[in-house]
Amino acid sequence: MIFQDKNAIEFDFERDFPPTWRVEKKKEPKGMQTESWGRREVGSQVKIYQEKAVQTHKEIEKTIDEYRLDKFLIEARGVMEKELKASRESRAFEGYEGLKDSSENAHYRNIHTLSGSKKDEGEDLEDISVSSLSWNLANTTIVVGYAVNEEHNDWCGHSSSIHIWSLTKRSFNPKEPHFKVSCPTCIGCISHHPSDSEAFAAGGYSGELFYYSSRDDYSTPIVSTSNGHRERITCLEWTTLGIDGKYLIVSAGLDGKILIWFINEIQNKLEAQKQFKVHADNLPRSLKLKSRMTAEVGITTISIDLKYKGWAKDDWMIKSEITATIFSPIHKGKVMALDFSPFQNQIFLSSGSDMEIRLYSVIYPQSPIRIISIEDIALHILWSKRSPSIFTYLTEYNVQTFNFLSEEKGCIIKENDGKYKKLCISKDGKVSALGDKDGKTMIFKVKEELVPESENQKFSTLINKDREE
Repeated sequence: MIFQDKNAIEFDFERDFPPTWRVEKKKEPKGMQTESWGRREVGSQVKIYQEKAVQTHKEIEKTIDEYRLDKFLIEARGVMEKELKASRESRAFEGYEGLKDSSENAHYRNIHTLSGSKKDEGEDLEDISVSSLSWNLANTTIVVGYAVNEEHNDWCGHSSSIHIWSLTKRSFNPKEPHFKVSCPTCIGCISHHPSDSEAFAAGGYSGELFYYSSRDDYSTPIVSTSNGHRERITCLEWTTLGIDGKYLIVSAGLDGKILIWFINEIQNKLEAQKQFKVHADNLPRSLKLKSRMTAEVGITTISIDLKYKGWAKDDWMIKSEITATIFSPIHKGKVMALDFSPFQNQIFLSSGSDMEIRLYSVIYPQSPIRIISIEDIALHILWSKRSPSIFTYLTEYNVQTFNFLSEEKGCIIKENDGKYKKLCISKDGKVSALGDKDGKTMIFKVKEELVPESENQKFSTLINKDREE
């Protein structure tokens, strides 16, 4: 609050009264606490550079002789294209393992995908699938047979083909086989000659048997005579039991016949040396078959134990009947595949449509040594070429292995949606071929660990133990 005297006299001049309480300060510099310092330049840390010369020459404009350049390129074009093609098709580094990607499956590697069916060529609109595969003795040539994707409930009136690829040739092209063989019927099975890498046999859906050789570029096969199969040939095997130790073809078909063929190349014909038939009365009555006892029973697969020496040559050739042993208990459905062990005598595997794989011994047919349950039907089953206790089986969805010693299953190939049909492993066990319903054949390089020699003895001990139990 401010108080003001209204009666105070106002003066019109400035009032300036010096203060009596403030004293004016004075200051004066007296000196420095430190002595003055000086400086002088003694030297330099930087070297003295002097330019003596330049590293580049003075650019000189050059003129290009386009005529001579074009002439050189035209002359060198053929040589360059030849070398580039040879480099692209070279097999020099095949078999060497490169740097592996972390995403790559460690068990297998797809090295080729073969395609050359009629559907790919556009010759017709029918769906063609791979029906048979076979490797030659040297594991360098793969033969692929094709069939139409439909049920053959009647006589097969389709035409088909067989394609042959040589994987080690420079001219190898996965989309163009080296040889194309036309066939008057769908092909059901193919099997290479055991000692001749350039010859193979093929069985047709019409019951005809064909023998092909490279002597005439596979163009003129030897065809079986009229006394052969009347229905589809389902399986082909080779045996040395015969005349002069020569190889004979053993064929089986849906007409219940097992035929043994001699290859007469001089007269250019296949001769049926022996014939066996499987009738309904050969099977146990407990099956309660709804057919007459003399009716033939179709054979889906056969396997020959080449290590078994129980039959002499003459006895095999002059026998009029064959003795069949029924293994019990049997599969609850169709038998899909059989394979004898390459290590153990008279031991074989069987797979059925009941999704079971069984290990049998010819010596003890009363009961299986082992029964293995699987998730899908095993279409093919093959013993390992290196391990006596491991086998490989094919389903429509994958390829798996089973080890009897460790009781472990392993999936080695799984890359489709239910299209696999055929599996064929090379003679050395290093390469596998897979055929599917689309007519494609995939070649896989399978990694298989070396097996110690003691594993054979362990597997024998395991079999004997299971028999006793």
